[in-house]
Amino acid sequence: MLSTFITCVGGLIVIMLLWLAVQVFVRQHTPEADPDCDLLEDVIHDCGGCGHAGSCGMRQDSPR
Repeated sequence: MLSTFITCVGGLIVIMLLWLAVQVFVRQHTPEADPDCDLLEDVIHDCGGCGHAGSCGMRQDSPR
């Protein structure tokens, strides 16, 4: 039982470290991204992921 618990905790730590590595990679290779931006922000706002800058018909908070 203890080994299962340690395996689960270790797995969660590995997943969190992998996500952290993905964020660092994307921030370094995306010049328009702020250094402390949230990579999931567009997902929260139902972004279509089209890559357009500026106004967007999909987002309510977008300037039109």
